[in-house]
Amino acid sequence: MIPKIIHQSAPKNKKYWNPLWEKCQRSWRKNFSKREFKYILWSDDDNYDLVKNYYPQYLKLYTSFPYDIFRIDFCRFLYLHRYGGIYADMDMYCYRNFYSTLSDNIFLVESFHPKELVQNSLMISPENNEFWTICLEKILDYAIENNFNWKIPKFLDSNCSKNEDYQEFYDKIRNLVMTTTGPTFLSRQYAIYKDNLKIKKLQFSLFNPSDVDCYNYIENPIDNFNKVNSTKDSNIYTRHFVSNTWGVDYMKIKKVINDSILKS
Repeated sequence: MIPKIIHQSAPKNKKYWNPLWEKCQRSWRKNFSKREFKYILWSDDDNYDLVKNYYPQYLKLYTSFPYDIFRIDFCRFLYLHRYGGIYADMDMYCYRNFYSTLSDNIFLVESFHPKELVQNSLMISPENNEFWTICLEKILDYAIENNFNWKIPKFLDSNCSKNEDYQEFYDKIRNLVMTTTGPTFLSRQYAIYKDNLKIKKLQFSLFNPSDVDCYNYIENPIDNFNKVNSTKDSNIYTRHFVSNTWGVDYMKIKKVINDSILKS
């Protein structure tokens, strides 16, 4: 059986929350009643304690990550390995309870992105499944091979506009995250182990529909949220609203850019 636990992760300080997050959070707590399901909201401090107390072999790796998004991705695997249950991103909205549709397998949400097979925004697992150990060890192997140097690109104030410079810099970091701890990494592992470990996909049309321009949620989150939900498909279970989940990291990246510009 899949443990009846809902895991989510967010900064303790709500000033870093996207306006959508509380709406999405309430949807999970409504549809997965506390009478039957345990709800855990993991903070950055909780994540550190989880690694330190239960996975000390990964503490050097965890503290070596250059941005919080790496640590957030990494800890999703730890939640499911140690406790099992359902992990959902803070911008994943739940329309109805789907627990009765699950079997005792790992489930990864199917991606609507052409370069991904699955995403890490919604993952379900029994506890202590070896797939998560494989993922954790592969991330550690990558770090060891690179001497824990994450090769963060340097921001260059070139002849381009500052906005173009910023976008190129951000895209390089985003690609590093995606391929080392994020959806691209998870898609590779899914492709390798899906048959032997009997990993299943949550169909994107039911759990991750892409029938709207979801990236608009970053700019106008509440307006787009209300627009989509006013005409929502009653058959779907969840929808990923793709908000800016990098939070504090954006501020850190912008500081790197501003410092580089000042020095140039």
